Amino acid sequence: IKAEKADGYASLEGTGEFEVVEGKNEFEVVVTSETGVAKKYKVNVMVEDKNPITVTVDGKSYTVVKNAKSLKAPDNYVETTVQIGTNSIPGFYNEKTKYRLVGLRDTAGNVSLFIYNNDKYIKYDEIKSKVLTIAILDYPKVLDGYKETTIDINGSKVKALIVKDSSRFAIVYGMNVKNGTKAYYQYDLKSKTLSRYNDELAKTLQSKNKTYSYIIMGTSVGCALFFMLTIVLLVSNSKKKRLIKKLFVKEQAKPLIEKEVVKKSVKKNKEEIKDNLVEQPKENIKKEEPIKEEVKKSKTQVSEETEVYDIFAEDNKKKKKSKN
Repeated sequence: IKAEKADGYASLEGTGEFEVVEGKNEFEVVVTSETGVAKKYKVNVMVEDKNPITVTVDGKSYTVVKNAKSLKAPDNYVETTVQIGTNSIPGFYNEKTKYRLVGLRDTAGNVSLFIYNNDKYIKYDEIKSKVLTIAILDYPKVLDGYKETTIDINGSKVKALIVKDSSRFAIVYGMNVKNGTKAYYQYDLKSKTLSRYNDELAKTLQSKNKTYSYIIMGTSVGCALFFMLTIVLLVSNSKKKRLIKKLFVKEQAKPLIEKEVVKKSVKKNKEEIKDNLVEQPKENIKKEEPIKEEVKKSKTQVSEETEVYDIFAEDNKKKKKSKN
């Protein structure tokens, strides 16, 4: 790499001869002014592999990395060679995990490690903490109370389990690269830290949750039964109150009814008596008719006698006047 500075007082770094490998090679040239201000220039050199090994993984095209200098060994792995077809490819191996890793370069020049086994490639992702380094694997089953999702770990999409979308913690399944044991691990999405998933604690909590659920269900059923019983009692009491009220009203109305009955009875008796009284004179009229006739005759006679008397009285008066 050759470069010339525009200012004679500036300093220049990053020029000279460098070794390159297949694929993308990055270099940096730095120019520093007299006042100490630095300006950086990046130089990207793409080296084409004349005999590439091209593979397809999950629908994406990759090229197998043949130069070991383009690869970086992960912790607890040692350098080795992997035979792919007739080519000996640089890679890494772990005695505990039994994984053989090779590098694959995508179309953008980015290199990633993949597990190679019988011409199959599986993306290798691992999570590091202070005491743990876990190689991520597909979990054998979905834990109770969790649902499947995908999280980002070191720029890679990894399958995980969460309780809900807003959960801070996710459960991943993997292998401890130091001892080769497989287990579930809890990953803190906020702090990017890892810890062993406590199956016993989780089962205890799940058992407690089930117990609480049963208690809540039992309480709910009990409350529902109590509520229904209360409604039944209220309805029953309401019916009893209506019946008592009806009886009370009936008892209160009884004197009035009796009085009305007595009144009606008296009225009826009066009417019967009246009818008897009305009918009785009709019978008596026939019996009294002769008596009335006799009285009438006597009155007539008296009247006639009185009239006769009066005639004689008038004659006597006339005689007296003539004498005078």
